[in-house]
Amino acid sequence: MTPFPVPSLRRGIRASAVAALGALALTVSSGCGSGGGGSSEQVGLTGATLEKPDGSGPYFVDPHRGGRSERLGLVEVSWGRLVDVHDVQADGSTDPDPIHRDLVVR
Repeated sequence: MTPFPVPSLRRGIRASAVAALGALALTVSSGCGSGGGGSSEQVGLTGATLEKPDGSGPYFVDPHRGGRSERLGLVEVSWGRLVDVHDVQADGSTDPDPIHRDLVVR
């Protein structure tokens, strides 16, 4: 006799995985095709630095399809160190407020 019921444990894990995938699919599909606000044209040139709409800092413009893509895809996965990038003033001092937060450096 085994000390714990392996088949029922596997069924429980499998059921949990199916439930999680179902919830993910529902979440992704509910956000697609809803015609949410915003322009369908790309804002800014790829690689440009623009200010976030809420004024919370800058961001880099990535290539995108302006909301017209039919599928969600993962283009790249990378790892690196997260750093805050600070500006250096004319007098040589470092600005205490970073110009970019959590930028990935490889």
